[in-house]
Amino acid sequence: MTRKITVASQKGGVGKTAITVNLAYSLRRLGRKVLIVDGDSQGGVATACRQKIINSKGLVQVLRGKENLAGVAVVLGGDDLAVIGTGASTPEDIVYFEEQAAAGKLAALFNNDLGQYDFVLFDAPVGIGVVTRELFTVSDSFIQVLNCRAGTVITLARLLNLYIWIRKNFNPDLKIEGILFNMLNSSSVIESKIVKQLKSRLPAKLFFDTAIPFDEVFEVAGIKALPLEKLKAGHRVARDFMALAVEVDTRKHQFVGDLMFGDDYDFAAPEESAGEESSLARNRDEIKEILRAMCENGGFYGAVVADEMGFPLADYSSPIGVDALATCSSLLGEALVKAGTIIEMSDVNNLMMDINREDKLVLHRFSLLDESYVLVAICAQEVEALGEIGLATARIIKSLA
Repeated sequence: MTRKITVASQKGGVGKTAITVNLAYSLRRLGRKVLIVDGDSQGGVATACRQKIINSKGLVQVLRGKENLAGVAVVLGGDDLAVIGTGASTPEDIVYFEEQAAAGKLAALFNNDLGQYDFVLFDAPVGIGVVTRELFTVSDSFIQVLNCRAGTVITLARLLNLYIWIRKNFNPDLKIEGILFNMLNSSSVIESKIVKQLKSRLPAKLFFDTAIPFDEVFEVAGIKALPLEKLKAGHRVARDFMALAVEVDTRKHQFVGDLMFGDDYDFAAPEESAGEESSLARNRDEIKEILRAMCENGGFYGAVVADEMGFPLADYSSPIGVDALATCSSLLGEALVKAGTIIEMSDVNNLMMDINREDKLVLHRFSLLDESYVLVAICAQEVEALGEIGLATARIIKSLA
């Protein structure tokens, strides 16, 4: 039976296309027949497989009734691996492709018999637009590709909430194949903490055992448009992809939304039952009251306390979106860590940044129970901020320690 899997990410630059291509080659080495479908109008997969040099026809031509899927599938070195591109070469093609997806015509192409393949891997475009929706609709499961950067992690909930929405409205059988860490720097303390915190917030079985490490050989593979297994320098990472392929080939689908979370589960909220839930997360109301007093006494517009990953734990009256402000806290907190290393002062904890001529961000990093947190506030330029912020963080630490 053919398994249709979408490889997706809510953020660009996480290596989603490289995952799709190299996973396909690895599944082929396991003896599986694989079809890669490029769902991204930018043509990342087709370019990576040198398909544009071979054949410019693809999904657009099929949607226009000029070709069928078999006619636009390009065989890659044997009848056990093929790729279909989007066939979009002009702005008009891209608009047409997205219009057809919005009308539900894209998913219909893949409801036909694809029994000659064991796996169909869809490379979704970045984000949660109509093409991603269509690919989720026709898929059995999806792989969420993630790297350990604050801007990526903070938006993870959006794609997972799309999964629940798709199950409710379009494809009740859609499952989560797994969350895959890509370009992981295992020597980075910050990335290791992000992995640990994510795994404490979501069920552990959501994550693949395999993680793909950061390696410069990906750049070489991209330039040469080759899979890692065809590069001598890529054999080490290719072994990781073989491990991933084995996981995908043998993985049991346990991750049905209504069984695991409930179809009203909100991935944006930290899991209340998590065994490692922080003291901060358990005392949001108390922290919010401390932030309220700080803002009223110090003349702040609003404030947020976030963890090291940029997940907001408590906020008060933020004039900027809470998620956006929490993401700022994570990025600026990382800058503070690096600044402390550069000037050889590990206790560098404060940072101020102008937003415009009238307003500024003030950030204070503090530790509680061996974890690092950030309080970030917005105020007018003339506000003397550090005293009130220091008092607020002291109150948080005292009340929760």
